[in-house]
Amino acid sequence: MNLNYACGPRSGPPLVLLHGVTRRWQSFLPIMSSLGARWQVYSLDLPGHGESGPNPLGYRVVDYLAPVLKFLRARVGGRAVVYGHSLGSMLAAAVAAEDPTLVRAVILEDPPFETMGERIHSGPLHSYFAALRPFAGSPLPVAQLWRRLGEAEAGGVPLRELRDPVALRFTASCLRKLDPAVLEPILSGEWMDGYHREPILRAIQCPALLLQSDPAAGGMLTDEDAAEAERTMADCLRMRVPSAPHLIHWYDPAALLRMTHAFLATLD
Repeated sequence: MNLNYACGPRSGPPLVLLHGVTRRWQSFLPIMSSLGARWQVYSLDLPGHGESGPNPLGYRVVDYLAPVLKFLRARVGGRAVVYGHSLGSMLAAAVAAEDPTLVRAVILEDPPFETMGERIHSGPLHSYFAALRPFAGSPLPVAQLWRRLGEAEAGGVPLRELRDPVALRFTASCLRKLDPAVLEPILSGEWMDGYHREPILRAIQCPALLLQSDPAAGGMLTDEDAAEAERTMADCLRMRVPSAPHLIHWYDPAALLRMTHAFLATLD
């Protein structure tokens, strides 16, 4: 499998960034330079996203695990801190559980868990991903695509009322490079099949920082799921970012970096 990634200067030990579903490595640009001052940052395009090739295994959460493990073993020297957002956070947890020798610590930014599993129909998420599907792999230029995307509706509300123009334009640029098959297990309700949260979290023995956004602002990690994750992991620090939506690193990078740098300093 052909995996695309960005790599920063050798400023310190490795830190690997794993983005959320439908996005690409550039999602982390708001925090990469700050993290790169003390860490060698790797930011990966997950299979089917950005410039990475398709995943022959499929696009359930568990199907991304083997490519990420292979990337860590083949391209990253030494035990890495693995930082994941959304889908990436669930992968970071699974990597730490599967092969502890690869992982020094994990940072889990708003893992959705069953919000995108059995609870996906209880809110606007299913209609949001259904609205994205016609734009995945589109040949249209970004200048046209983001405006059309803004007219698509999730839960009866146009996306232009839910996202600012820059966010819509970036989303459109990601969708142009997205394998449409990425969305199929989400829409069919199979995305979480085979991902067993409790044993995965229980197997994580390295330090973990769990970053929770505000459910009232669009966060996907519920208070109940966050509390259970905190109890289940052996060494977990749970931090909530007030008023932050699901993409904390995008909308409140200053708060996120303050917490992340403080946590990383405890690894010295």
